[in-house]
Amino acid sequence: EAAPGRAVEHAMFLGDAAAHWYGGAEMRTQHWPIRLEGQQEPQPFVTSDVYSSDAAFGGILERYWLSSRAAAIKVNDSVPFHLGWNGTERSLRLQARYHNTPYKPHAGSAAAPELSYRVCVGSDVTSIHKYMVRRYFNKPSRVPAPEAFRDPIWSTWVLYGRAVDQDKVLRFAQQIRQHHFNSSHLEIDDMYTPAYGDFDFDEVKFPNASDMFRRLRDAGFRVTLWVHPFVNYNS
Repeated sequence: EAAPGRAVEHAMFLGDAAAHWYGGAEMRTQHWPIRLEGQQEPQPFVTSDVYSSDAAFGGILERYWLSSRAAAIKVNDSVPFHLGWNGTERSLRLQARYHNTPYKPHAGSAAAPELSYRVCVGSDVTSIHKYMVRRYFNKPSRVPAPEAFRDPIWSTWVLYGRAVDQDKVLRFAQQIRQHHFNSSHLEIDDMYTPAYGDFDFDEVKFPNASDMFRRLRDAGFRVTLWVHPFVNYNS
C-alpha cells in the first residue's frame, strides 16, 4: 500500500520465451499467446478506443493471465489497476494509483492505493485454469437456447453493414427462406439506432419496428439486436 498521492508498482517477470502467456486485454493487434513489444508506461486498465493506438485496451478486459507453465496471475478487482510492460525484460508492470487516472477512492477514504494480486501455480495448465475459474470467476447462471449453437445466426452486417433498414431486414429474411435455409436467429446489427449507445430504433430507417418483429416471428425467426457495451457521448 502506498501513501496518498503515490503509486505502488510491481514488475512481474514472465519467464523465458518457452513460457506462453494468455489473457489480459483485447488489443489493436492481438497476439496469441501474448507478445510483449517495446516498453509501455502503466496506463489505466479500462476500455478505450482500440484503434486509437497500438497500446490501447479494447472492450474485453480480464485482470487474469495464464501461462503454459501452469502459473496464473489474478489482480484483485478492488485495485485501481494500471498495466504496462517491458518487452526487453519480458515483464508486466502492475501498478496501483489514484492520481492522473479515472479511478477514484471510495468516498471518505484516503487516496492510498493498494496493489493486491494472487500468483497461483499448479501441476498443469488445465488444472490451474480450472482452479482459478472456480475461485475467482462466476459461472453462467443460464445456458443459451440449443438453437443458438445448432443453427446459423444470420447477421445483417454481412450484406448491409451500417446501411440497414426495415425493408432490408425483411428482404434478408425472405431470401433466407427462399433458399431453404433455417429460420433460426436473425441478428439486426450495427446502426439500427440514431446514434451509438442508443437502444431505440431509428424511426426513419425503421418506421414500424413492432410490425417488423411480428412478421419475423411469424416466419419462424428469433431476433436479436447488436447492442453497445459502453456509454456513448452522442447517445
